[in-house]
Amino acid sequence: MAKPPDAEKTRRAAPAEAMPTPAAESLPARDREASSTETTSPDEAEAFEATFRRGVPEQIGPYRILRLIGQGGMGAVYEAQQQQPSRRVALKVIRAGLLSRSMLRRFTFEVEMLGRLQHPGIARIYDAGTAETDAGLQPYFAMEFVEGRPLAQHAAELEPRQKLELLARVADAVHYAHQNGIIHRDLKPDNILVDGQGQPKVLDFGVARSTDADLQATLQTQTGTIVGTLAYMSPEQAAGEARYVDVRSDVYALGVIAYQVLTGRLPYQLPRESLVNALRLIREVDPEPLGRTHRHLRGDVETILAKALEKEKQRRYQSASDLAADIRRHLNNEPITARPADTLYQLAKFVRRNRILVAGVAATFVVLLAGLAATAWQWGQAETNRRQALQNLHDAEVRLAESLVHEGDALALAKLWADAKDRHLQGLAKATELGESVLPAQFGYWEDRFHSPEPLAVWRGLPDARALAFSAR
Repeated sequence: MAKPPDAEKTRRAAPAEAMPTPAAESLPARDREASSTETTSPDEAEAFEATFRRGVPEQIGPYRILRLIGQGGMGAVYEAQQQQPSRRVALKVIRAGLLSRSMLRRFTFEVEMLGRLQHPGIARIYDAGTAETDAGLQPYFAMEFVEGRPLAQHAAELEPRQKLELLARVADAVHYAHQNGIIHRDLKPDNILVDGQGQPKVLDFGVARSTDADLQATLQTQTGTIVGTLAYMSPEQAAGEARYVDVRSDVYALGVIAYQVLTGRLPYQLPRESLVNALRLIREVDPEPLGRTHRHLRGDVETILAKALEKEKQRRYQSASDLAADIRRHLNNEPITARPADTLYQLAKFVRRNRILVAGVAATFVVLLAGLAATAWQWGQAETNRRQALQNLHDAEVRLAESLVHEGDALALAKLWADAKDRHLQGLAKATELGESVLPAQFGYWEDRFHSPEPLAVWRGLPDARALAFSAR
């Protein structure tokens, strides 16, 4: 029996599809099931353990097993030797004991997906079939064996420009899959190996989705089911909205991968204690701007990644080729098509992220406006009352003046006139201070009296009335 290699060699040579998902491993056991379309019952888990206790098989169909590369939620991947033609292959099989109808559909679907893709950036499929083994009937498919390292590990030794060139080539391969009607849905650095010539190879189309109606019928993913690896999920995947997943979901994953490759960390620090909070963060919280911690990436690169990581699909790059094209424009010192989000859009996103805070501020503002309106109304009412009081006083004085003229009481009339004039001058000063252009009517009345060319005696023949009035001042 061949023995499994150590972990480091496994990662260096394995299609990372078969490796355990780091994001899922960091979650509590009760939450891990949400990172896959399949759940494993206790009986299935026991069957799986029993299978691998029996060791690595020596032969599966026409393939001689060399070693176990890795194992994951769907099955195991072996390095195997094919006799005709003579070549090494990566042989993927469903875990013995877990051959359910849905698992077989998914397995067959992946074979169909890979069979449609012929691109230097995508691992090719050579053969597919079933074989009788000690564990029973064993479906398998043989694919191109990629001896390389996961993308992030390979890129760690590159300069920023080389990283961007590599990311553009990955985007080219993903775009080719999209052109052939296939959405990957589980892009991540461990699913992209870089071979000895520096060629990236995209692996693991086990949860891919076809845009063709006939192929969609072969693998239906129910709405509300989360498919993919948590840290690289798009917001629509995190919401479990399978019907809204399209090529732009892969563009988002490419943005996360690019962020990690360029900075050495993910754009989000996902909480380990709660899957619900992690999914909410992906759906609602914007990642930290790239240039905040990596100043050399400010400008075009920061803008490109921000566009790829937009929460709203319509604001992302509409294809992986658009993303690759903008990366190359930056590398060629050409203007990029992406533009930073404008202030209005950023404000709208802030409102959506902080609905409770904004609602509280808005309520406070409404109360403040209501208070100001009430104060202004009260001031206006007081001013109206003041003017009305002045008018009433004026009317009373006019009636009194007419009465005094009628009675011939020149002394009292002169005193009344002097008091009215003083109040008139005070009113003019107040009106000037308030900037009023229209004076109350009573001011005009006394103004006419003060500057009348006719002596007051004309009223009722009081010869000394005008003199008394001016002397009374």
